[in-house]
Amino acid sequence: MTPALTPRELRPDKRLILFVAALAAIAGKGVIAYLPSDRDERPLAEAVLENATPDTCILVLDRPAKYGLEFYLDGRLEFATMRPQERPADRDAADLVRELATQPRHPRYLVIYKENADEFERLLQDAGLSYTRRPGPGHYGFLILVPPSERSPMIAASPRRAAAAATACVALLAPVAGAQQPPQPSERVFQRTYFFEEEVRQRLEGAVPAKQPALVEWGGMYIPSYTYFNDTNNEEASLTVQDLRLWTQITLDDVHRIFARGRLAYTDWSDGDAGAFRQHDLEGMNLEIGYYELDVTRAAEKYWGAKWPFQMQARGGRQYIEFGRGLALGQVLDAGLFTVDTGQIGFTGFAGRNIESQDNIDRSIPGFSHSRRTFYGAEVRYKGIPRHEPYAYWVLQRDWSEERPENAAQDYRYDSHYYAVGGRGQLAPRTKYELESVWEFGRGAANGQIDDHQERVRGFAFDAEVDHYLKHPMDPTLSLEYAYASGDGDRLNATNAFQGNRAGTVDTSFLGFGYVNSGLALGARFTNIQFVRLGGRVTPYNKKAALGRVDVGLNYYFLFKSDPGGPISDPTAVEDSSDLGQEVDVFCEWRILSDLSLSVHYGRLYPGQSFPDRQPRDFLFTALTISF
Repeated sequence: MTPALTPRELRPDKRLILFVAALAAIAGKGVIAYLPSDRDERPLAEAVLENATPDTCILVLDRPAKYGLEFYLDGRLEFATMRPQERPADRDAADLVRELATQPRHPRYLVIYKENADEFERLLQDAGLSYTRRPGPGHYGFLILVPPSERSPMIAASPRRAAAAATACVALLAPVAGAQQPPQPSERVFQRTYFFEEEVRQRLEGAVPAKQPALVEWGGMYIPSYTYFNDTNNEEASLTVQDLRLWTQITLDDVHRIFARGRLAYTDWSDGDAGAFRQHDLEGMNLEIGYYELDVTRAAEKYWGAKWPFQMQARGGRQYIEFGRGLALGQVLDAGLFTVDTGQIGFTGFAGRNIESQDNIDRSIPGFSHSRRTFYGAEVRYKGIPRHEPYAYWVLQRDWSEERPENAAQDYRYDSHYYAVGGRGQLAPRTKYELESVWEFGRGAANGQIDDHQERVRGFAFDAEVDHYLKHPMDPTLSLEYAYASGDGDRLNATNAFQGNRAGTVDTSFLGFGYVNSGLALGARFTNIQFVRLGGRVTPYNKKAALGRVDVGLNYYFLFKSDPGGPISDPTAVEDSSDLGQEVDVFCEWRILSDLSLSVHYGRLYPGQSFPDRQPRDFLFTALTISF
């Protein structure tokens, strides 16, 4: 056998021949890579670059044949699989989706798939992530995962005679049954059903497509629902709501966007349950959301060739605005809003007014079915800490509501401003958190006060939640939340000026314009209340090709007054005790098809010593959601 020659044993001419051959092989490979071929992925790479920005993460799902895709994209590829047991080298797609869902701000993703990606889309929908589907060349398709900063703001319920009883749709501000009920029946129904509006807003966020170069999109939801509950002295009430929502979106040049959403609702109370309201009431079609949005940064680049080192957007019209966890503000306003994002610092500012047809938070003012308040606010978010996002905000609220008719014996004005600090992020790869503290200052009319002098307002609120996601086929999630809102022991009513704060004293009760779920059956506003919530949810069934997906969960509340001598928004908790009781809420969400789902929520309150009537109270809510 002839021994192999080492480089030192090669003669100079042979070394030159080998060097030239190597160069020829490399050049030939490069030339072949650029020649057209039926297996060439240059069209796919070009389509990817058309839909991706320089900071977009490009993800290949289940490794469809690539043939040089990495070459054309300079190696900008990540790989994920829906079958980790078959491709252990790739990332588990379910784990990736859960991780993105726990991040306060995730990057933009472009997902490349072949044939279909129904299973991956279901994961995105279940996690509440916003995305849009775009066609690709040949058998390929793209899913664009939209960062939170690019998502469409969704719609909160318009609280008028009805208050959210369906997936985006039920505004059920109606009385709790009969004339013997205590004051504020419609307010209590609204509080008990508003939880579903929060759920629905997340679903609608995923339903609205992301920005397209030039596109007109439309869609809608039809949600029939049924609500039953009992209250003091075991009196019962029930109603059904037929709710229709229609939306359309027009985008142009990936710069301009017009979005509108309308609502038509028919509310039908059972005999004897409607009280002073109409037993059968048709409302709408009303505009719930409608705005024009301008991507200022993209406009500057597209029309004037200017490249700014930050992202800026401006939006004007009817829109949902929420800061932080929504303790101080979370509602639909007619407002102008702008956002600036430098990558590490985000800023949002707005000025607007509420919809005048909304009920007043003060139910004692004559003509409380209308209100007029102006809001101003600013929020700063810092994104420079990995997996954490601290923030601070300020909200100013001014009350211009008119008395209809005027009451010479009582003023009702309530002006407030809020300062808050908070944060959100990850404590561990499968553990996320949110927390927020809010200090309220201002002035408000006291009980029987008729001059221009108003008493000082000094309130405080806090809310913290930790969610842990267990790695298990049933995707269990465990939750722990503690919330606190200060109260005032000399008030007789938690939210009203009449029978509210005692003249000559500081009002220490916190009263915000957002929402915190304190239990379905209790349904109290977030004032003079504190609670501990233990929760969990699992997915026992997830056969997408058969009967869809089923999620079930439970929340257990330990409820207390913050000031034992003060009132809560439920006027039947009149005893001087901090014990409001305990409540257990259960739910089942059945995603039958991608456009059909059934929701069932049930809550039972076991009243504590604050209630003279200690009989358990029940609340049942069911809704069928049909999307199109």
